[in-house]
Amino acid sequence: MGRNTNSLKPDGHGWRARLGVLTHDDSAISESELWTMAPDGVSLHTSRVFFADLTTFANPPGPDNATELLARLPLQAIIYAWTAGSYLLGTTGEEELVSRVEQHSNGIPVLMSAPAATAAFRTLEAERIALIHAPFLTDEFDQKGVAYFQERGFEVVHVSHLLPPVEIPHPNTGSVAGPAEITSGFADMFHPQRRPYSSAGTPSAPLA
Repeated sequence: MGRNTNSLKPDGHGWRARLGVLTHDDSAISESELWTMAPDGVSLHTSRVFFADLTTFANPPGPDNATELLARLPLQAIIYAWTAGSYLLGTTGEEELVSRVEQHSNGIPVLMSAPAATAAFRTLEAERIALIHAPFLTDEFDQKGVAYFQERGFEVVHVSHLLPPVEIPHPNTGSVAGPAEITSGFADMFHPQRRPYSSAGTPSAPLA
C-alpha cells in the first residue's frame, strides 16, 4: 500500500517567500522568467493588467485594481514587471508610479525591475554596464535605457536588443498541446496508476 514518496514534488506554497507579479494580460513571459529564476520555496502569484499600448499601461485604474487583488494575499513584495515603463517615465515618473500603486498594496512594497537592477549594480560596485534588451524593444527604447541608467550614475558602454524582433502583443510561442492532450494529461496527474514514469522511477511530464 506504500507509495513512492520520492516522486512527490513541493506544492509551491511559498514557504520561503510569496511574491506578487503585475504583468500584461497578453503575455506569460514575465511569469516564465520569474519562475525560472525563483529559488526553492519562493512562489509567484500573478495579477494581470490590461495592455493596450506602452504609453497607457501604467494609467489607472488597471495596475491599481490588479494590485488591490494581489494585496489580499500574504505577500512579501509585488513586482511590477515593466522595465520599459521605467525607461518611458524616467526616474521621477517611475517613483511617482510606485508611490501611487502602493496606495493600493496594503503595505506590501512594490518593486520595478530597473530600480532593482540599479540596486544590484551598486551592490556589485559596478560603474560601467552593458544593456541587452528583450527582442520586443526597439532602437528607440535602447536609447531610453541608456538615458535611464546614465541618470542613475552609470556609464553604459553597450546597448542592443535581441533579434529577430518580436512584436507586442506577444505571439503564443510556448503551448503546442491541444485541448484533448491537456485534458488527458491533467487526468493523469491525479491518477498515479496511469501516470507515466521515467527509467529513473520519477513521473515524466504528462504532455511530453
